[in-house]
Amino acid sequence: MRTRALARMYGKSPQVRLPRLAAAVAELRETRSGPDDRYATLAYVYAAELTEAGRRAEALVAGAEAIAAARAVYAVRPDRRRDLFALCLTNQASLMVADLPAGRDELRALLDEAFEVLAPWLAEPSAGRARLVSRAYALRGHVELAAGLPAVAEPLLWRAHWTGLRMPRHHRTTPESLLWEAAVVRALSTCRRADDDDAEADRLGDLARKVEQASKDLRRSGKELRAAISDVADVLRGRSVQAPEDTRGR
Repeated sequence: MRTRALARMYGKSPQVRLPRLAAAVAELRETRSGPDDRYATLAYVYAAELTEAGRRAEALVAGAEAIAAARAVYAVRPDRRRDLFALCLTNQASLMVADLPAGRDELRALLDEAFEVLAPWLAEPSAGRARLVSRAYALRGHVELAAGLPAVAEPLLWRAHWTGLRMPRHHRTTPESLLWEAAVVRALSTCRRADDDDAEADRLGDLARKVEQASKDLRRSGKELRAAISDVADVLRGRSVQAPEDTRGR
């Protein structure tokens, strides 16, 4: 599938996009010869779309395919496709973290690879890469906390928080980003509780609830805004149909 054809999918419903993406991935799977940038990119997009649609089991399978495809491309062109490979790894880890403590060893291995790929950006990530690096730190923190190692998890979680602040404000304040931040703060609260710092644990717990509520409020307001825009569009379409008749009647 060409980039232009892929771009035309957006604005279509998931019911339209997902079958087309699946067909495009399957076609490239069969026709590629060696590492293929298009195949890796499309496999990642398909996995991400399945994740967004809540089709988790399918997303995990597609994510594994995307990782294998991106790994092959990264081995040949590491400087060019580092971001894609890191995205594939962290997207898959984000899906798997919900199963903790089950699958902890597999998740550790996945994140070990992600940190190797992200190594050039870990110390001072740019605003554009801060989200990716922040997610990696957060995921590793959640894994260590699930392993019963709050002292190891806490600095990783704080690093995730401070790195996330490098993101542009409009990226930090999306519902998805706020939900991630709430999970990080809640995990920090657990770490403080494990260290018998109940006052700080309570403060962080309250903050996590406020951030999570902000995420829900944004999602709700976004739905209301989209509904209002849709209503306006329907009205305008109706007027555009009626306008020629009104004009002729004058």
